Amino acid sequence: MLGYFALSLKVLIVPDNMSVRARKELDGYRGKIHGKPIREIPCFLIGQLAKNFNVIDNVITGEQLITCAMAVIKSVQEQIGGRYVMIECHNIDKLINFYKQNGFFEFDKDDEFDMVQMLMSIE
Repeated sequence: MLGYFALSLKVLIVPDNMSVRARKELDGYRGKIHGKPIREIPCFLIGQLAKNFNVIDNVITGEQLITCAMAVIKSVQEQIGGRYVMIECHNIDKLINFYKQNGFFEFDKDDEFDMVQMLMSIE
């Protein structure tokens, strides 16, 4: 096994200070439901993404693992819908830059646990 990833569903909690316009952009339809701001958006979660460093001369890359994960997600999305993929990673520049280079953008930070929540739109 060269690498692996784990996928699940997760609810994105929209920060209270986010504008209705930004909520509408995330939701893709409205910023409110029944007159109240949208607070939750379902997302696909890449919960784990790892290369097996026990394999000598392992040639698989993180980009290839994300491509494989996205192929599965897009297949499921065709069946059930969905707009975003989420990852949660430690607030480490190398990790954040890796995910940015692969189409994710920073969404929120959890300073208590030093984590960053990142999203990617599914096209």
